[in-house]
Amino acid sequence: MTDPLPPVELSVRCERAFLPVVLNVVEGGSRALGAGEKEALRLVLATEEIFTHLIGVLPPETRVTLRCATGVYNFSVELAVPVENIDLGAFNITASVFPESEASLEEMGLLIAARSVDSLLVEKGADGGVIFRIVKEREYPESGSIPEVRLPEDSGALTVRDATPESLKLFTYLLLRYVPSNRYPAAFRYPGKVADMVKSGIYGALVAQDATGAVGGGILWHLLSPEMAECFGPYCFMKERREETIRALLDGVLGKIARSSVLGLINRYHPEEIPPGYFEELGTIRDYSGGEKGKEYPYFFRMMREDLGAKVWVHPDVEPFLRETTRRLFLPREILPVHDEGEHRPAHSVISARFEPPARRATLRPLWPGQDVAENLSRHVAALTAEKIVNLLFEVDLGISEHALWIPALLSQNFAPKVILPYAGKGDLLLFQYDAASA
Repeated sequence: MTDPLPPVELSVRCERAFLPVVLNVVEGGSRALGAGEKEALRLVLATEEIFTHLIGVLPPETRVTLRCATGVYNFSVELAVPVENIDLGAFNITASVFPESEASLEEMGLLIAARSVDSLLVEKGADGGVIFRIVKEREYPESGSIPEVRLPEDSGALTVRDATPESLKLFTYLLLRYVPSNRYPAAFRYPGKVADMVKSGIYGALVAQDATGAVGGGILWHLLSPEMAECFGPYCFMKERREETIRALLDGVLGKIARSSVLGLINRYHPEEIPPGYFEELGTIRDYSGGEKGKEYPYFFRMMREDLGAKVWVHPDVEPFLRETTRRLFLPREILPVHDEGEHRPAHSVISARFEPPARRATLRPLWPGQDVAENLSRHVAALTAEKIVNLLFEVDLGISEHALWIPALLSQNFAPKVILPYAGKGDLLLFQYDAASA
């Protein structure tokens, strides 16, 4: 693991006089942390729009805490304010700008900020305030023409070992050549990025190699939360000895994870021929990227340590699904029902969207509650389906009580609960999938 450089931090009053200082710190700090000119300018643009918006809505004595950091393959800027009551509707990807509306034009900058970087998250801070987290990933070249990579000989012995930057590049070339694009994350299309993801220490990787260094398969993993890991694969590129190689890679990653403190392992991206005995099936998600009928793919799970139980917040409309699923998976859960009791909420809710273009998939997640939950969800569905997104998922974190209040809107707009991912967020994640056929 490579130790990241320490973050660059600044605390200023929310006044226009400090805007140049903020922008200089973001540009100079991100460049000092390794960002290129393009990445730094995108971070500056997004920061400028957010800070300018805050100047217009917050008292000038409000303190804004700025933090620039690097994660080896990405760069981030956080702006934290100790104020909760801020209208955040313009951060939705479906936000509209109306030229005749001065207020709308003023919020156009927030829309620019949200779309100029790879992700912009809005979260509640520990002090009850708001944290804006801007993330820009390092620019990596795609493999234009995939190089020819030699596979191990059929008779050669394979050894599972920790991946090196060079073996990861070979692994990625083979992944791009032999595995359908819907069976691995979009980030894996970039060989250099995969190498940096592992170099950062956030991801681990094993490869199966012969004595000459030829790669026959591999597997990657990372932490979804402090309690839960997720693996990708195992991928085997050889026609012969597939089960033997897949088992060796699975045994290798299980051995690595067993030495950590995580409770279990989730597997969403995998080959179809996972050997029996390694995982339980959490449920299935239908993939429509290959045609209208789609194809069901199972999500797998393995508990590594005893689950001592957890509390989950859920709307009564999906309580039967949750009880049946946790019973089937032997997950001890205290189910706490959540009802809308008319408590105050901001006017506008915010939804984040994570895109995976090769799989024509988008995963939505509530970022901020609001009075317009149903309308906001409807706008997102309309916009994404118009963009030919055929796989539309929505994540509800059962460890966050207010997330449960989105469930009636999801059910009314043709989303159905499909899979529970144990401990994959602050609590369990409940995945809903949009059914376009019944819309």
